[in-house]
Amino acid sequence: MTRKKILMLLGSICLAVMLALAGCPAPTPTPTTPELPKITWKFSSSYSATDDLHSKVYQPVWDRVFELTNGGLEIINYPGAELHVDPEDALYLVKEGTPPIVEFFSSRTEGVVAAHGVIHLPFLLYNADEAEAVLNATFPIISRNLEENWNSKLLFSSPRSIHIIIWSKEPIPTVEDLRGKKIRVYSGIHADILTAAGAVPVTLSMAEVYGALQRAMIDGAITSLSTAAADHYDEVLGYGNEFPVKIETDSGGAIVNLDVFNALPQEYQDALLQAGREIMEQSYGIAKSSEKVIRDDLIRRGIEFIPISEEEKAKMEKLATPAWDEIMERGGSLAAEIMAMAQKTLKELRAG
Repeated sequence: MTRKKILMLLGSICLAVMLALAGCPAPTPTPTTPELPKITWKFSSSYSATDDLHSKVYQPVWDRVFELTNGGLEIINYPGAELHVDPEDALYLVKEGTPPIVEFFSSRTEGVVAAHGVIHLPFLLYNADEAEAVLNATFPIISRNLEENWNSKLLFSSPRSIHIIIWSKEPIPTVEDLRGKKIRVYSGIHADILTAAGAVPVTLSMAEVYGALQRAMIDGAITSLSTAAADHYDEVLGYGNEFPVKIETDSGGAIVNLDVFNALPQEYQDALLQAGREIMEQSYGIAKSSEKVIRDDLIRRGIEFIPISEEEKAKMEKLATPAWDEIMERGGSLAAEIMAMAQKTLKELRAG
């Protein structure tokens, strides 16, 4: 074959290849899902490491978030106020995003947002079913206010016990027996009632209570059966006085800085909200089933529960009236909205 023919053949082949390529579109690249970021948050809890709130409320929520995000969002518990985050400062801290997530109690923020105290008013609720219904009904109102005024996203709010009573070194069967007693409180509402009864309210964090009782700095404390058992109050006092101080609505919850929350991948936002909903659906059942077990355990450890007569309960309820008035006055329109929803819910529940 001559040189000329070879060149003509090669040219024909090149032309055929070019024409073939021109008629075939370039292969479409396979779309890829962007890899979600790995995020780790530290969560400071004011409860001791032995408190069952961690095993029954907090840890299940964070485990569920970890599961739903395939390990992408990990939240690590730091109990016993190890990170030195005061729940009473929660709203200010999370508003600035440092840290991005904090423990939230409506009962311990009523000094900042008075309306948060409405669902904790003594003698508003009489049993766990009422508490659960009121918490669920008022949750959207509290959540909306946190978003609008505190740049915060409320994930969940949940109890881990039902009855809040007065614990003491000596029995306190009457309101008169409270006179002069130094009692630890965690709420301004409780402080007002005790003051009216002639007692001396003392504000302490949960981590400080055991030591204060041990050193006789205080004579007693207001808290739940769950905390009394977990923190070994039986070692430093002897009595649980069954004044109906409160039926628990929330013992623990969490809020996230709203800007941080909105910047998360949608999958992470959905996981946080889903895990929060799930624990709120379960928590009252957990609390109700565990409280009798805890009570029996405290009795075995030597705690004596002191019944309170209806006459003494009525005296305590009368002392609570100014606290109601003060919360409603300070809480303004938000308190009125929460109270209206609570009363509507209770009316329907009690009628049914």
